[in-house]
Amino acid sequence: YRLPKQGLLRGPQDLLCYWRQLIEKYPILSLEDPAGEDDWPLWGQLTEALGKRVQLVGDDLFVTQKARLELGLARRSANAVLIKPNQVGTLTETLETAALAQQAADYYRRNRDVFAPIDPITADPIDTAEYQRDALAKAAALREQRAGYRFFIERKAQPGEIIGMIALNNVVWGAFRSAFVAYKLDARYLNCGYMTQALTRLTRFAFDDLHLHRLEANIMPRNLPSLRVAEKCGFDQEGLARAYLYIAGKWEDHIHMVRLNPDWQPEG
Repeated sequence: YRLPKQGLLRGPQDLLCYWRQLIEKYPILSLEDPAGEDDWPLWGQLTEALGKRVQLVGDDLFVTQKARLELGLARRSANAVLIKPNQVGTLTETLETAALAQQAADYYRRNRDVFAPIDPITADPIDTAEYQRDALAKAAALREQRAGYRFFIERKAQPGEIIGMIALNNVVWGAFRSAFVAYKLDARYLNCGYMTQALTRLTRFAFDDLHLHRLEANIMPRNLPSLRVAEKCGFDQEGLARAYLYIAGKWEDHIHMVRLNPDWQPEG
C-alpha cells in the first residue's frame, strides 16, 4: 500500500497497525475503504481486530453489487456498506437480498415448533433476518464452490412467500459424485404435493445438470411425511443409522434413503 502524503509503502500488517494506532490516538468512528477492494484477507483481519470499535465501510469493496456483498458477508469483511444507486443503477439488487432474508426468517419463525423436534440446535436463533442474511451468503459461497445448492419453495399463486426449503448438501465430486438431500415444508402445506414436486425437480437438477450419481437422505423414523416424499420420488431404504444426529437433547436414529442415477455415464 502506498501512502503518498507520508511517502511510505506499507504491507497489509503494517496498514492494520497504522489504522489501529490512529483509532487509539483519535476519536475515529468510521473508516471508509481502509483496505484495497480485492484484499479480502486484510478486510477480514481489520473487521476482526477493529470491527467492534469503529464502523468499517465497504464502498469500493462492494460497489453496490449483490454478489460482492454476499461474498463479504461470507468472509466477514466490513461491518457496514455504502449504497450508491449510481454504482449499479438501482437499489433493487440490494433490496431483493434484504427481502429474501426477511422472508426466510418469517418462514422459520412460523414453523419454529414444528421444526424443533427434527432440526439440530443452532447456536444462534435461525428465525432472524440477520441469521438468514448470513445463511444466504454462505449458501452463495457454497454454490460458487460447487459444494452445496440451496433453494426456497414458493407457491405460484403467492410468489414472495417462502413455504419450504430444499437443498443439496456436502456435494462430493471425483469418484463419488454424490450429495445429501435436505428438505422441510411449512406445516400449513403438508400433504399438498409441493415437496414431492420440489424433490422431483431437485433430483432432475442433480442428475441431469450436475451429473451426480447418488443422492442420500437421512430421515428420522417417526418423520412419516418426509419418508413418504422420499419413497414417492424413488428413494430406497438402505438401512438404519443409529444415533445419527443430536437433536433436541438426544441422539436420534435416522433411516438412510438413497436414489441412484440409472442413466449415469462417464462424461466425455
